[in-house]
Amino acid sequence: IITIFISGLVIMGVELTAARIIAPMIGNSLYTWTSVIGVILLGLSFGNYTGGLIIDKKPEENILSKFLFISAVFVAIIPTISRVVTPVTFWEISLLARILLMSFFLFLLPSFALGTIYPASLRLFIKNLDNTGEKSGFLSATSALGGICGTFFTGFIFISFLGSSLSIYLMALLLLINYFLFGISFKKILVALIFIIMFFSIQLYFKRSDSLFEKESNYYKIKVVNKIFRSHPVRLIFLDFDAHSLESLDGKKIGTYQEISSLFQIFKKNFKNILVIGGGSYNMPKAPEKLYKADITVVEIDPMVTQIAKKFFNLDDYKIKTINEDGRFYLNTAEEKFDLIVGDAFNSFISMPWHLATKEAFESAKNRLNYGGVYSLSIISSKEGDESDIYKSATKTFAKVFPNYHALYLNSREEKLQNIFLIGINSDENFDTEKINKKLSELIQENDIPLKISYAQKPAISEEGQYLSDNFAPIEKLALKSIDSYINDYAKWYYSH
Repeated sequence: IITIFISGLVIMGVELTAARIIAPMIGNSLYTWTSVIGVILLGLSFGNYTGGLIIDKKPEENILSKFLFISAVFVAIIPTISRVVTPVTFWEISLLARILLMSFFLFLLPSFALGTIYPASLRLFIKNLDNTGEKSGFLSATSALGGICGTFFTGFIFISFLGSSLSIYLMALLLLINYFLFGISFKKILVALIFIIMFFSIQLYFKRSDSLFEKESNYYKIKVVNKIFRSHPVRLIFLDFDAHSLESLDGKKIGTYQEISSLFQIFKKNFKNILVIGGGSYNMPKAPEKLYKADITVVEIDPMVTQIAKKFFNLDDYKIKTINEDGRFYLNTAEEKFDLIVGDAFNSFISMPWHLATKEAFESAKNRLNYGGVYSLSIISSKEGDESDIYKSATKTFAKVFPNYHALYLNSREEKLQNIFLIGINSDENFDTEKINKKLSELIQENDIPLKISYAQKPAISEEGQYLSDNFAPIEKLALKSIDSYINDYAKWYYSH
């Protein structure tokens, strides 16, 4: 009964932690969770069948004890394996194939081993056929109860206070303790000691990092590193696999999209209240704080990201108010209105969080604007070609909410993956395209912005675009072609640090 409870706890603990293990290597998306859960269920199913076959041939507690030890070993080495499977990210394969392969490498054998425990326990628990249904149901309920405890403890406590690697080690330790409950012998102790010594030796070998900061929060694995980017020394903050923000260390402009804050005045002369959704290094809200002398509010979901911005990116030098909560929740519940709202939140890899890209999200943003206010949504896409799905769908949805809409493109090539700003104006004001283009050129020169920016008023709506709503917003699917074309070069750059 104890074994069944612990195995249920460990299975759910490993499953919840699995996506946190894999996210720093390949990103955390719907596809990550789908692959992890599918592979673990596959391993459990094979393990259930194999464990049942073995225990029927030799129904002894010694067999169950061995299953527990093997499970402890395979679970314990998950974090180590995660450090040696990174070459998969350099293979010329799609994102889905990468995630599936990594999930197989990391979690198939541990879940297979864990799957052997239940049928072995059931076979040993049912001594005869009397009340078989009751006994089987009791063990299933016990396993489910263990799974509930594993879910709550891992999600609310273990990952938050221990991190994903230590949470996995704790699961392995529980299995090892369970292993010794079936008897202690010199042979068992010797085997366990040999494994522990080898295990910690490997950990010491891999425990090397050139990061300025590296820690897990409730949302991400966060790293801060110094690196060379476009021949300039920069400081970056990585959230899982994604470079979310960077700042120049030599004070020079390096051509990132955060440098265009001065261009928003094309659409409105004065901004008194500005809201930025998404913090990172706080590079985006820093410039308007000084440029417009406005009150800046930043909604950043992760409090640790804010603390890192203070420590490594000089956030305390700016008068910026931070609210640590989800951006969509804030838009839905806030009462304050703003002259400018900048949507700068990106989900795993290069796609925005789906719940910030829907008609309902855009309506919430519009409701938070003063009359004549500006809403800017940052997306990564191409204008045309195979990598334009997000742009076409976001524009189609955006135009429904903001009939007075515009676009700024940060690359002149239509089929080039680039940063694009969709701009919605909360008014019916007519804009003179010629005057805006002239003002755009002046501001680019005045602010020394090293980007080839172009402007379009009410860009054409493509029939290929999908209308995005809270009920249907396949952002990961729309971003997939862009990610596949981008991921190889990005992975080489990411792992070069």
